[in-house]
Amino acid sequence: MVKRLFCFCIALVLCAGLAAPAAAAGAPSVTLVATDWQDRTLTVHCYVQNRVADQELTCLVLARSAAGKTGSVLQAAQLAAPANGLFTFTLTMPRLAAGYELRLGGTGLETVKTVYGEPPALTFIANALPAVGVPAGILTEQLAPAGAWTALRGERPLAADEALQHGDRLTGERGALWIVRRGDVNGDGSVNAIDALWVLQYAVGKRALSGAARAAADVRQSGQINAVIALDLLKYAVGKLASL
Repeated sequence: MVKRLFCFCIALVLCAGLAAPAAAAGAPSVTLVATDWQDRTLTVHCYVQNRVADQELTCLVLARSAAGKTGSVLQAAQLAAPANGLFTFTLTMPRLAAGYELRLGGTGLETVKTVYGEPPALTFIANALPAVGVPAGILTEQLAPAGAWTALRGERPLAADEALQHGDRLTGERGALWIVRRGDVNGDGSVNAIDALWVLQYAVGKRALSGAARAAADVRQSGQINAVIALDLLKYAVGKLASL
């Protein structure tokens, strides 16, 4: 059954009429790491990757209605984020009982990440960072406003100048963040049809995934690892999706 579904997904990807259009070339990948609400100030920590020169990061904050629907735009801003790396910014917000919807992305919001509700304190959204190759000391220093972090490979602490590898993790008082290549579920250094197959097998209960593998598979930051993710990985592998 899994093999049949996998073959069907491959055929779907190779068809000219794809269910969803490919992302725009040069669209940034934005991982929303954490939000922190203190005294009407919303601090946002995100990790930006694959940006092109002079491309700004778009931020939209929308009010939420009591019914949970998107309401009016409270703030809209074009932010001068780094080309690649952790980016932290703050917004002064009124206190709304129904909370907010936060969207981040490139020009035109090619990438959209959403957080619902008003966090009472520091809230970690992502369980993964696509920071392979970054020196451990740089990332732990960048994350310092969100608490103290230790970089580990297995159970061994990493030196500040050691480059982070797929499967490493950062640990802090409030949880852990896996260092992964986004979409590289089997950890072989590339995103291909095997990764999509692993996701399908996991979705139907035929394969277990490690913490790092699950983090790499959750490319939509939704917590849902299913056939839709497998299709995204196939599209990316054959060049029909510009970024994950």
